[in-house]
Amino acid sequence: MAPVVSLELADDLIAVRKLVQMVLLLSVKDQASEVFFEPQLEQFRLAYKIGDLSYDMVPAPPADMVPAPPALAGQIINVLRSMVGLDRMASGLQPTVQFELCIDTRLVPATVTFHPTPFGEAATVSLAATPDDAGDAARLLETYYAELRGRKR
Repeated sequence: MAPVVSLELADDLIAVRKLVQMVLLLSVKDQASEVFFEPQLEQFRLAYKIGDLSYDMVPAPPADMVPAPPALAGQIINVLRSMVGLDRMASGLQPTVQFELCIDTRLVPATVTFHPTPFGEAATVSLAATPDDAGDAARLLETYYAELRGRKR
């Protein structure tokens, strides 16, 4: 049975985990079929594919908010690995993992594939989201945004 990954946003989660969760929620909300997490020379590329088109997401936060780009890249990939139950040391042993995203009460089937690049390890998440999943993701994102607005005051 595939692992179930909860996307509930608890207060004790670290910033990088929240970034990964928000990217996955936005991808489900927008009904993306694939999400790309790719380290590059000076930044970390976050993009998703809808139909035949690939869209770059807003670049990751500046280094003064979270670790510097090289460290951020490794942390994003490590968060993805831990979310699907992969040990960092098992990187070459199981590069593709099936899992389910838990969004509210829905389980969205997904697959993540890890692969090497010249700048570090990258990951591609394939999603099988439906329009109903998109609605639940939108509601969960609104809750997340409300929490962020409340903390900034």
